[in-house]
Amino acid sequence: MLKTKKCQVEVITTVLLILVAIIAFGIVASFVIDLVRNNLKGTDCFNALGKLSVNVDDGWTFFNSTNRFLYVNIDRSEKEFNISGLTIVFSVDYQTQTVKIVPGVVSGVYPADNITNNPQPPVLIPATGLSYTYAINISKVSTLSGNITEVSVAPIASKQCKQEETKKVPLKN
Repeated sequence: MLKTKKCQVEVITTVLLILVAIIAFGIVASFVIDLVRNNLKGTDCFNALGKLSVNVDDGWTFFNSTNRFLYVNIDRSEKEFNISGLTIVFSVDYQTQTVKIVPGVVSGVYPADNITNNPQPPVLIPATGLSYTYAINISKVSTLSGNITEVSVAPIASKQCKQEETKKVPLKN
């Protein structure tokens, strides 16, 4: 009889400790979730997540190895979000290079429909729901040699945001 009571006490103690741990975890989790939610709500990077993409399907994104220009078509979704520029990340083999595109700043990036004008015409950020094609003079913006194989885009909000998925770049001569 004494052993049975001792076993029951140990089981009850274990169950109570597990319940206390679950309740403590719930209280801590509710504070942490609210803290993270409040800090992320309204951040420009959070709002821009998944709203920009590199369009490789329609033939507008490609690398011309003859003139060393990378043509990148950026699609912007219908949802409104604030950005002040773009960062295009391209790679040759395992080396990467970034180019920042900020309206009004000359950077070796041209509107794709107007790369021969001198002085360089201004580049724009795609408006909501539209796409824009950039022509990047690789010889001016990079020391990388070889053919560009991958490209991705990241929005610039109040700070540099995480880049979106990387896409393979077709090669044209």
